[in-house]
Amino acid sequence: MCGTRSAAPSSAITLRQQEYRHRIEAGGQPDELERFHVSVVAPALEECEGLAAPSLDEEKRLVEQLRLCHEECVAASYELRHPVKSISAEEYKKLAEKAKVLEANCHEVRLALRKKRKSSSVN
Repeated sequence: MCGTRSAAPSSAITLRQQEYRHRIEAGGQPDELERFHVSVVAPALEECEGLAAPSLDEEKRLVEQLRLCHEECVAASYELRHPVKSISAEEYKKLAEKAKVLEANCHEVRLALRKKRKSSSVN
């Protein structure tokens, strides 16, 4: 529930805080709100941040890796189609193999990103 982007957890916490503030204003103990914050709110917020941060960091890393991989793949493909000089069949085969390896790498990263997004949307 913390990893999702719904407003429900924060609104529930806000309602509890308002309830405790109302109790204090009505003559309750002033340290009651502080105890509630320390024992319930702060740990819940830390847990939510901890759960969301690795997922977002991993997704950002995969997106950046895919972007770099795609740039390399486009450059290798362009070099293959538009060589700066005439190249031998051997050099052409090497360039073609390099482009093929980069495309396979991009495909793997794309699948990993898809899998990551699918798993985080399920949670």
